[in-house]
Amino acid sequence: MRDSYTPDTKGVKLAERRRNLAQLLQTENMTYQAELRNTRLNPRIIGDMTDRVAYLREQKEIQRKKISEEKMKQHLRLNAPELRNLNSNMLKQEVEQGWMTQRAQNSQRDDRESRIKLEEIMEE
Repeated sequence: MRDSYTPDTKGVKLAERRRNLAQLLQTENMTYQAELRNTRLNPRIIGDMTDRVAYLREQKEIQRKKISEEKMKQHLRLNAPELRNLNSNMLKQEVEQGWMTQRAQNSQRDDRESRIKLEEIMEE
C-alpha cells in the first residue's frame, strides 16, 4: 500500500528541501567569493588587456573601412556607364586581337601544309 501523504508531511519535506537548497546556495556563493578573491587581477594586467581591446577594435574598424572602400570602388566600376563601356571596348579589342593572332597562325600553318604538299607532288 502507498504511504499516507498528508499535507503536513508535504510541507515538512518542502521546508527541508528549501533549507538544503539554501545551504547549498550559500556554500556555492562562499566558494565563488573565495575564487574571486584569489583571482583578482592587478592593475597592470587590466591596463594591458584594455590596451589590447582598444587595439583590436581599431584594427577591426580599419579592416571594415578597407572592405567598405573596396566594395564602393567595385560598385562604381560596375555601375558607371563610361567605365563599363570602356571595359567592354577593351575586352572587345582583346578578343579581336586574339582572333587576328589565330588567323595568322592558321594562315602560316596552311602555307606550311601547302608547301609540304607541293614538295611531295614535285618529288613524285
